[in-house]
Amino acid sequence: MKRIASFLVAVTALASSSVSQAVILEGAFTATIFDSKDFTNLFGKGSGTNLQVGDSISGTIRIDTDLAPTAQTYGPEIAVYSGGTQDWLQVGLTYNGVDLSTYFQPTLQRVDVHYERQEGVPEEYAEVIQEYKVGEYDFHNTRTSENSYSYYMAGIDALFHESGSATSVLDGIGLAQNFSWTNDGIFTQDHLGDGSFWLHDYDYWRDVNGNSYDHDYTAYATLDYHVDFMTLHVVNAPEPTAIALFGFGLAGLGFVRRRNGKKAQ
Repeated sequence: MKRIASFLVAVTALASSSVSQAVILEGAFTATIFDSKDFTNLFGKGSGTNLQVGDSISGTIRIDTDLAPTAQTYGPEIAVYSGGTQDWLQVGLTYNGVDLSTYFQPTLQRVDVHYERQEGVPEEYAEVIQEYKVGEYDFHNTRTSENSYSYYMAGIDALFHESGSATSVLDGIGLAQNFSWTNDGIFTQDHLGDGSFWLHDYDYWRDVNGNSYDHDYTAYATLDYHVDFMTLHVVNAPEPTAIALFGFGLAGLGFVRRRNGKKAQ
């Protein structure tokens, strides 16, 4: 009886460990630039790129759901997602074969995500209606850290906002901590709306009065795009049933061997 109890405990532990495995979501998107603003001047300096309206960009997205932020709701109009830890979100951006990710912070140290619904949004939030901002912000949309890079991801909100079949992977207006999925976990959506990548506090350096190089000014750059296509899939979704059965078989084999060993004695 004691052996059977130990056997069942071992199986339960194996099954539990498989369920607790974090789910990683990975995806890619393509987009078309409709306004490069000062992005061309800023990133043309040293990157060898010349971003133009009508050009295409592509990118990658990786989300660790175990590290992703949790929801904090402030009334029916505003929901804030905060508390994400380092590396929960990683975004890559490529233009004409040039990796622009180095101009952004590739992983985020602290993340507050803000979303305002259009209906009943307080006046002080009017400028960010229906936009997500992923980066170093507080609830009042004020920068909390100098010389920091930020992602400004309005329009890629298919990852965060309700969008058709996305509800099988995502939780309505925000990332969910507990995921379910259909169609092998693959989510594909087109016509995703507009968005921006935003880089601030990018320091220029120049020769001042013929002397040593000195800090000149802080520049800002915004790249506006329309997301044409996005796909999102689960890359390490555990199969609890299969893993549990495998563990069950191993434990059962060990149990039989021990019992046969006793008989042989």
